[in-house]
Amino acid sequence: EKEGAAYFTGSEASPVERQLYRVSLDGSTLSRITPQAGSHEARLSPAGDMLLDSWSNWSTPPRLDLLRSDGRRIGAVSENPRSDLAPYKLVVPELFTVKTHMGLEMNAWMMRPPDFDSSRKYPVIVYVAGGPGEQAVLNAWGGDISLWFSMMAEKGYIVFAVDNRGSGAGGHLFEEPLHLRFSSVEMADQRDGVLYLRSLAFVDKSRIGICGWGYGGFLALHGMLDRPLLFSAGFAGSPVTDWHLYDAVFTERYLEDPTRNQDGWLASSPIENAKFLKSPLMVAQATMDEQVHLENTLLLLDRLLDKGKYADTLLFPDRRGMFQDRGARLILFQRLTEFFLKNL
Repeated sequence: EKEGAAYFTGSEASPVERQLYRVSLDGSTLSRITPQAGSHEARLSPAGDMLLDSWSNWSTPPRLDLLRSDGRRIGAVSENPRSDLAPYKLVVPELFTVKTHMGLEMNAWMMRPPDFDSSRKYPVIVYVAGGPGEQAVLNAWGGDISLWFSMMAEKGYIVFAVDNRGSGAGGHLFEEPLHLRFSSVEMADQRDGVLYLRSLAFVDKSRIGICGWGYGGFLALHGMLDRPLLFSAGFAGSPVTDWHLYDAVFTERYLEDPTRNQDGWLASSPIENAKFLKSPLMVAQATMDEQVHLENTLLLLDRLLDKGKYADTLLFPDRRGMFQDRGARLILFQRLTEFFLKNL
């Protein structure tokens, strides 16, 4: 306060990055503090003279640097070289853009097998995340999920992601199309992503799958149930199947009143199209998840059973999240790997 300045993280440099900025309280002298490309998260010292900067990128696990308040680097607190990863030739995503049928440029990335041969045909796993405040395309260390993507690339899969409208860091106009209904514009953009994949000579058009967690799991269900049915296999982790069961503060911010906008609430649910399921689907759910309650998965299974259908179900009892402990993560990724190896 005595310096008359505020510090914040933003995506001014690029929507796929998070950089630290300093600005005077009167709005003048905006300056970028962090020089490295990637994603930064900083903590200011009580005296306001130093910063702890935690940053990473596609290929660099999180490290911690100590900076002066003007951005000058004092030194590394923790470089976290992760020498245990050195023997593995991790696949780094290729960043590019995909154009929709409406002419919108969307950020995307692709992981190709290390021995990629353009004359071959490869199956594809499409990773979706794109809800408010969420991104699939972010230049940051992805942890367990990114390591799993790299492993699947080694097994001969292409992994692909695109940030549809509604995703984080795109600005208000990029998010606004979600207003009054979830899934419609998101899946329209994801279908444009699939059309792009189908245009590539090295993609096996009959073997394109989809996976996601949270909002991405919700979109993965729409991808498996909404026509046209474009995906040959799908995984949905902690998916919302009825927005009446989710946090009202979040949901009503976008869908507004459930009585006045009843059509929008109902159309946002994927379970109305349960009868159209024709390809293998796996659903994972932590039974004590305090955000996406178990009722969501039970409701989906009930609706599928009504239509004589079913989804492979992976339950994590007495856990609030699928990634809560090492044992749960291990089982999740083992089953997920087996599912796609078998069905895609």
